[in-house]
Amino acid sequence: DDGLVAVMKRVTALTGEHVVIPKSLYGNRVSGYSAGLPVLEAIRTLASVNGLEIERDKNGVWRFEAPLPPAGGNPALASSYVKRRNFTPDQVNVDSTGRVSVSLNRGNIHDVVLEIFERLGMSRLFLTSLDQQTSVFVKDVDVPTLLNVLFAGTPFTYQVEGGIYIFGSTTKDKTLVTTRVVPLRYRTVDKVVELIPTALKPAGTQVQMFAEQNSIIVSGTSRQVELVERFLESIDQSVPLVTIEVLIVDSKKSVIHEVGIEAGIGKDGPATTAGTLSPGVNMSLSATSINRLINSFNGFGSINLGKVTPDFYMSLQALEATGNIELRSTPKLSTLNGHSATLKSGETKYYKEVQTNYYGSQTPVPSESYTWKPVEANLKLDITPFVSRDGKITLQVKIEQSQFTEREGKIDEEAPPGAVTRSFESQVQVRDGEMVLLGGIDNNTREKSSSGIPFIARIPVLKWLFGKTKNNKVDQKLNVFIKPSVIY
Repeated sequence: DDGLVAVMKRVTALTGEHVVIPKSLYGNRVSGYSAGLPVLEAIRTLASVNGLEIERDKNGVWRFEAPLPPAGGNPALASSYVKRRNFTPDQVNVDSTGRVSVSLNRGNIHDVVLEIFERLGMSRLFLTSLDQQTSVFVKDVDVPTLLNVLFAGTPFTYQVEGGIYIFGSTTKDKTLVTTRVVPLRYRTVDKVVELIPTALKPAGTQVQMFAEQNSIIVSGTSRQVELVERFLESIDQSVPLVTIEVLIVDSKKSVIHEVGIEAGIGKDGPATTAGTLSPGVNMSLSATSINRLINSFNGFGSINLGKVTPDFYMSLQALEATGNIELRSTPKLSTLNGHSATLKSGETKYYKEVQTNYYGSQTPVPSESYTWKPVEANLKLDITPFVSRDGKITLQVKIEQSQFTEREGKIDEEAPPGAVTRSFESQVQVRDGEMVLLGGIDNNTREKSSSGIPFIARIPVLKWLFGKTKNNKVDQKLNVFIKPSVIY
């Protein structure tokens, strides 16, 4: 519990070391004990155990300083801060272009900032002391980058006004708010705000869209504003336009053979003669026509075939039909990279839906109402391209094709029409301008049947006179080709 001034006078007399004590510490009293230590370590130990700051300058003079309040304390104390440490060129270096290199372990942020700004002759104002220890290793950076590195993880921030750097604390100095308008060159501002990570938008940082100028307004600390601006610059790149040519080939090939004779007694009364002789024979003969044909053979020698009953009929068939239908559809789509392009084309049919309601309890009276409801058969394409830097294009493709079918059997004309749907979904990767076959759907139908008198229906030629044979073959293919092209 000796006076600091008296103790340092005694140390100076015994060791020859020069010590400077400010007036604010004249009344301080110190306690401590050391033995066998080098002079430098003994003096540092004495200052440390008594909560004092001491540094030795380049002239070998020891300077005592009163400990500063915690960061963000009384702003009035910031202006009285005295730099405690000088740095060597290996620790802090500033070149002629204003680029800074710092290699420092356990340095004071306030000392580093003062050192750099003094060497550059830059104007500054400290609203709060930046008294906090840090270790920093940077090479050839500008001043704003260095400040962002130094202040990372600290409550400190800065703002530039008229070339003057104003330093303060984010918790105490609410006036240090920077607002900047960041224009976008290539992207639209729509949904860009949603892409900014939450880590870049802490409490107090505001980001909003300025659609009229295709810009983003960022408000917050200088460091947070700069981080958001750098992120926006990194994603503000030219977006390629992808033109997609789709070739859909739907081919159908059919071969039909029907040969035979059918005869019998009509259930619904006498049949009438009708049918076609060309192309192909498809005739139904009545009993009258058959009797006339029989009479033409009667009278040749002893031939007398007689007559058939009035309800007798005979059907003759000798048909062969082939068909080849090919439908080509070549839609073209254009979309930005990463965005979906959709094309829909088709037709709509309507069917009648009748609803009957009964009113009254004693003698219900029916009342009918109806509505016409639509049914669609469409060709729908949904393609999303992704262009990589090596020129390859990844495509997510969805294709759906629907067609109306003919009503078969005894179906009401007002019933909903039948439909068949074929769909395709895939993900492929191709080069710019290359065409690729995405896939195809093959539908092969084979129908072979025969009917006739047992055993005789198996004998060639006779099976046509005493039976009917049917042999149908239908081959249907749906192939999809795609060719993307990139326009920068």
